[in-house]
Amino acid sequence: MLELLPSYLDRLTDHRLHAEYLTVFVLTWQYHPHLDVDSLQTKAMQHLRAAQDKCGEAKFLCAAASYFQKHDNNIPKALGCFETAFDLASEVHDAETQCLALRDMSQSLCVLGRYPEARLKARKMRALAQRHGLFYMEAHAIRADLFCRVIQGDLASCVALSAEGRALLALCGLEASTLDLALINSDAEVHLTKTEYAEARALYAKTRSDHAPHPQAYDRLNLVVIDTEIGVDSTQVRQDLAAVRATFESLKIPVGSIVCEVVHAYLDIRDGFLDNARLSLERAFVQTRGDNQEISILCLTKLGDITCGLSDAATTLGWACILMAFARKGNIIAVHQALRFFADVFLAQGEDETALSLLDVSLAGFTAADIHRSRAECMLRMGDLFHRRGNGEKAVEFWRMARPLFVRSLQAKEVAQVDERLHAFS
Repeated sequence: MLELLPSYLDRLTDHRLHAEYLTVFVLTWQYHPHLDVDSLQTKAMQHLRAAQDKCGEAKFLCAAASYFQKHDNNIPKALGCFETAFDLASEVHDAETQCLALRDMSQSLCVLGRYPEARLKARKMRALAQRHGLFYMEAHAIRADLFCRVIQGDLASCVALSAEGRALLALCGLEASTLDLALINSDAEVHLTKTEYAEARALYAKTRSDHAPHPQAYDRLNLVVIDTEIGVDSTQVRQDLAAVRATFESLKIPVGSIVCEVVHAYLDIRDGFLDNARLSLERAFVQTRGDNQEISILCLTKLGDITCGLSDAATTLGWACILMAFARKGNIIAVHQALRFFADVFLAQGEDETALSLLDVSLAGFTAADIHRSRAECMLRMGDLFHRRGNGEKAVEFWRMARPLFVRSLQAKEVAQVDERLHAFS
């Protein structure tokens, strides 16, 4: 229907109506084959300045920035638009548009790895929404805060915070709305991060059928990630991944296609296609370095893991050091992953004391964040180390602690490996 409106709008002299049309047209960019957003922005600003509508300018800039962020993966350009939109909305005391700009600034900063700034924007947005009684915007602020918390590994209060956001939406009569589904997704992200794959899978399957095409594609991709991690048949997983990639390509979301390539590399590692996996991860890292912290870390957590067998020990250690450099911006889980990777390198070199110290610190971090599978992986290594040193009692203690955590994270192969070790001591 949007394509039919320009011929009618051209007969009118209503500048504000023209600008509102252009704003909606940009907001629905997924459904248009080609968009020259810079040109549309010039036209929209001409109409809005003629109408002296700074609020409209702010709303258009938010729409354009969303396109730059999600379609072009040009986060710095998007961030500049959001900041200008916030300033314009502040001039005319438009609290709702200020909130929208703060929400998207928070998400953009989080993608860049600037977590303290991102969470500050989310808190500022929530305070503004509370001051003006904007329950819906307050729920958006909670979602923005959750986005940062999950990436950082600050998981303890996430589910309760999500419930608070959903309660606000219920007050607005917005149960099962897009934002409500996004908050359910936050719960799924928490479960996925904690390697509670069964719970995460159930929630993604629930939201997948109700979401719009863009978030639905990410739901399906996360289901592929889970299937990859729990050992579902490769043929089916590859078919599902190909379908998700085709969706991202049809929606013109390049960053989604890059994530698909990373997930494909994870699957290749599982199936033993190591050269393909290494090349894909290196390519994705180069494409996203500096622009998308989360994707960069996804690449580095495999490139820096010597157990993946992608490179020699020296090269892998170099990647693990890069991971630590990225993680120190505030990704707690990635910090402890890097420490475990360092421990694996020292284990391979027979430096048991150094490895044990690193594993001990890594285990403490994963325990604090309640990451079941990562805790078990540390315990398995510590048990093996004690076994190698002749301390069978201590080895069995760690293996027994690891087993239920592997069960909890649906790692059947690792459960069998632990059982073999325990059987040898029975």
